[in-house]
Amino acid sequence: MGSSAREMYGAYTEGAVPWMTVAGSILPLVDVLWKLSLLVAALSTVLVFLRLRTASLAEIQMRLAALEELIAARGDTR
Repeated sequence: MGSSAREMYGAYTEGAVPWMTVAGSILPLVDVLWKLSLLVAALSTVLVFLRLRTASLAEIQMRLAALEELIAARGDTR
C-alpha cells in the first residue's frame, strides 16, 4: 500500500499522472485510518463512562456503609 503510493507520488512529480490519481491511491489508507481512529474514540469514550460509573458506585457503597454505621450507632444508644 505505502510503496504504491510512493510510486504514484514519484510519477506525479515526473508529470506522468495527475494529482487526483495520487490522492485516489491514498484514499484506502485514509479510510482505514479514519475507521481505526473512530473505533479508538468510541471505545475510549465507553471506557471513560464505565470508569466513572464504577467510581460513583464505589462512592455510593461508601456512603451506604457510613449510613449503616450511623444507624447501628444510634440503635445501640436507645
